[in-house]
Formats: sequence, structure tokens, C-alpha cells
Amino acid sequence: MTERHEPSPEFVSNLEWQIKTSFQRKDRFAQPMRQNGAARARTVFLVLLSAFIGAGAVMASEQVQQSRAKEILLVRVQGQQRIAALQLEMVVSNLRDVEERFEAGLIHEEDLVMARLPLREAEAHIQTLRLDEEEIEASGEAPRNEISAPLVDGRDFVTERMRLELQTAMDRFSLFEQRLAGTMEAVDTGFFASDSDHVRQAEASVAHMETEVAGIQERMTLRRRFLDGELTAVEVEAGLEIEEAESRLEQHRLEYDLINGQMGDIIEAVQIGHMAEGSLEQIRLQLMQLEMEMEILERTLELLRASAPGG
Repeated sequence: MTERHEPSPEFVSNLEWQIKTSFQRKDRFAQPMRQNGAARARTVFLVLLSAFIGAGAVMASEQVQQSRAKEILLVRVQGQQRIAALQLEMVVSNLRDVEERFEAGLIHEEDLVMARLPLREAEAHIQTLRLDEEEIEASGEAPRNEISAPLVDGRDFVTERMRLELQTAMDRFSLFEQRLAGTMEAVDTGFFASDSDHVRQAEASVAHMETEVAGIQERMTLRRRFLDGELTAVEVEAGLEIEEAESRLEQHRLEYDLINGQMGDIIEAVQIGHMAEGSLEQIRLQLMQLEMEMEILERTLELLRASAPGG
């Protein structure tokens, strides 16, 4: 007869431990149970909240960076304004000195006329810097001078700056006309010959300013037509290239005529030994270079006009 085997207490205890740990492992590595609707909603809400918080942090960071960039631009332009104010003080002081010397009969009227030019330029420069500061305040970005730049809060800073530039050029033009008139009076009194360098230089300065004024007016016209929708940004850029090439060509022509008009005096100076032969050759070379550059600009203008939209 077989004896019934009774498990020992140690065996029972070990078996209970194995069963318990087995269930613990199943619980630990088992697939999660399907969430109910409320749990899913909470999960979605947490995800969206995290995304919103993250986006907000990025936007805040960008705003901080934009604010810092604006502060840097303002500090820079305000520093430029302080320097410009100091320069204006120096110009005013110099003009007073020139006026005193003119009243004492130590200098000619031409010198007094030309001494007024830096004052007007310094004043215009300060006004331009103020416009720059106002644009930075309004846009938070560096001032833009492109003809095709957009308005800033409905304000046309580009045209405002060009008006200042035009006024300065007109003032310079007026002063050069005064100088030319004074030079011609000197010719009438026999102080200068009608074909002297003084006359040629005074006439060239007036012609140069006429070209500069015309160029600014042309850019202002392009700006107006762009804002009115008559021209696209591409057409504006094409127009600017043509205007710049025309201006450079006219400047070269003026310079060529001025130098060429002096050639007779230069040759005479070389013949009597007042000027070296090498200097004459350098001047002739300069004239040849100007001729070549004018030919290139004329050809460039032909190509630009042919390739311009609507050309």
C-alpha cells in the first residue's frame, strides 16, 4: 500500500512565492487597459495645453528678441544723432568765423557762399536721423530706403527722406548758381578770363547739381508710381538701373568736357616748362578712360532699355 505523500511546509511556502511573483510580473508587463472617454479627453487636453504653452514660450522668446533688436537700433541712431549735433555745432562755429573774415575783407564772397553749404547739409542730416528713429519706433526694424519698400503704419518714410535729399540738393544747386554768378561778375571786371578754369569749374558744378536734382526727382516719381500701383517692384528696380546709368553717363560727360576744355592751357604750360610732359600724358590717358567708360555706359543703357519691362 502506497503511502500518501504530504508536501513539506518549505515546499508550500516556496510555491506560494512563485505564484505571487508570477502575477506581479504579469501585472507589470501587461498591455494597458483601454481608456474610457473621460481619460482620453484628459490626455488630449494635456497634449494641447503642452503645445500651447510651448508655442507661447517661442512667441515670447521672439518678442524679446525683436524688442532687443529694436532697442539696439534706437541706441545706434540716437548715438548718431548726438554725433550729428556735435558736427552741427562745429559747422555753425566755422560759419561764424568765415562771416567775420568776410566782413573784415579777408575772403571773397564766393568763400562765404560755399561755407553755408555744410550748414544746410548738417541740418538735413539731423532731420534724416530723426526720420530714421521714428521709423524704427513704428516698425521695430532698420529703416528701409528702397523705392519699393512698403509704407510703415501708413507713413511713407522713403519719400520723406527723399524730400530732404532733394531740398539739400536744391540748396546746393542755388549756392553753386550764386558762385557762378559771382565768377561771371569777376569776368566782367576783367579779374577772370571767360575761358578760365574758375569759369569752367563753376559751370561744371552747376551742371553737376542739375543732374543730381533730376536724378532725385526721377526716383521720387518711381516711388509715387510704385505706391499708386502703376509699377511693380521689378519695374522699379529696372527704372532705377536706367536712372543710375544715365546719371553716371552725364557725370562722365561733364568731367570729360571740363578736362578737355583745359587741355589748351595744359599744353601751353608744358611748352613753357610750367608742367611736366608726363602730367600731360596722364591727363590724356584720363580722357581716354572717360571716353571708354562713356561708350560702355551708352551700350549698357541700350541693353537696359531693351530688357526693361515694357521696353
